[in-house]
Amino acid sequence: MSESTSPQDELLWAAAWLHQATGDEYYLKYVVDNAVYMGGTGWAMKEFSWDNKYAGVQILLSKCAIKCNTKGQFAEQIVSLHSTASILINPLKDSDLKSNIYYLSTKKDAINGPNHFSGIILEGKAGSYASILKQYQGKGDYFACACLQKNDGYNVQKTPGGLVYVHDWNNMQYASSAAFLLAVYSNFLYAAKANLNCPEEQIQPQELLNFTKSQADYILGKNPKDMSYLVGYGSNYPLHVHHRGASIASFLVLHCEVGCVQGFEAWYRRLEPNPNVIYGGLVGGPDKNDGFSDERSNYEQTEPTISGSAPLVGIFAKLQSLYGNRGSYHYQNESPVPQPKTPSTNPHKAPAHTTSAGSLWGLTPTKEKNTYELPQWVKVLKPGSECTFVYVQGGPQAKITIQSFH
Repeated sequence: MSESTSPQDELLWAAAWLHQATGDEYYLKYVVDNAVYMGGTGWAMKEFSWDNKYAGVQILLSKCAIKCNTKGQFAEQIVSLHSTASILINPLKDSDLKSNIYYLSTKKDAINGPNHFSGIILEGKAGSYASILKQYQGKGDYFACACLQKNDGYNVQKTPGGLVYVHDWNNMQYASSAAFLLAVYSNFLYAAKANLNCPEEQIQPQELLNFTKSQADYILGKNPKDMSYLVGYGSNYPLHVHHRGASIASFLVLHCEVGCVQGFEAWYRRLEPNPNVIYGGLVGGPDKNDGFSDERSNYEQTEPTISGSAPLVGIFAKLQSLYGNRGSYHYQNESPVPQPKTPSTNPHKAPAHTTSAGSLWGLTPTKEKNTYELPQWVKVLKPGSECTFVYVQGGPQAKITIQSFH
């Protein structure tokens, strides 16, 4: 297991998230008081990774600089189900918050809401910390501008095909984490109706999302090799992944155990593709010239990492919310992944009534107050299918009723 080269970025990262989660001013004061000593406002970064959290700290605190978090009051909020259900969201008492997952199910004709996790909704202003928080934001802007090639020459290197290139060994983790971080920052800027201030020009939040999409497209196959670097996706992805579990046949197949030495001697240098597909593994990816060699021993390029795959969850969730299954990130030269067929039945509507408070994910607002729709890529709920959405609320679980059904 690799060790972090410094604990200082980790301490700032932890304090920033603890403040985000609790609203306790102690943690905000910690990142402000230690901004210089721990490098938070000193380091201008061009990478964000498991070993270097500074860019993440700086962009997370940029949200605080724009709208610093302190406890506030709940407001009435609206959510909606795309051409399927109307849901009324009313404010509840300011109490412990709970995140609930709700299922709109045509099979059960009911909506269930199990408790899932706790959270805090925070609002406020930067106050006396504004000056230091603005310095954090300035460093966060540096990272974003460098990724967008708008940093007055001090930019992140890119391959000829457009991939962010930071290090030779497992570079793809830096591309995915940069794409994720800029998607997050675009959310902050959109919410504040603000632009990114780069040395060369002001950048609208959409440009940050365009960068995120470009990296996602590259990862999924829009690159000079026409290769998906996400194992299991598409028809052309790495087959000799540097991963012991993927490269050694199952005990159920061999009927015997494979020891460490035997695994290396008998399986590591085999020319055949791996017997197991490590679905969702993001390999190290190409070199600075977009070159890639699919060899098990080429660990710098074929080793998958959690730090590479993890940011993709946020990236794809964001792009899915914007573009659905047919978004530009869903890149394929061929169509090896089955696409959903257009239903022969007419979409049905199911207006619903509920009481809740807080943010909601998985549904689309409508123009009608307190109504929500299914996401645009869900055209119909067939018998036995269900729609899942999540919201953060205060007080008891929301009360949801179906008002009509067509």
